[in-house]
Amino acid sequence: MTLLNNTYDIYAIATIDGTDIVLDSLNMVLGENSQEQFLIFEQDDSASSGYQMFLVNQKKSD
Repeated sequence: MTLLNNTYDIYAIATIDGTDIVLDSLNMVLGENSQEQFLIFEQDDSASSGYQMFLVNQKKSD
């Protein structure tokens, strides 16, 4: 997926018993110098929902 330079709100949503539940959310800002990134979604027992999301660069910075 290719996104334009902008600010994005990202939500991980699950539907449980017909109700949408936000598991986690984050804000991503893309600019001219932004690197390609992976969105990681993983279980996190310390988070209130039990899950967390974060972004990591696909390549190390030079």
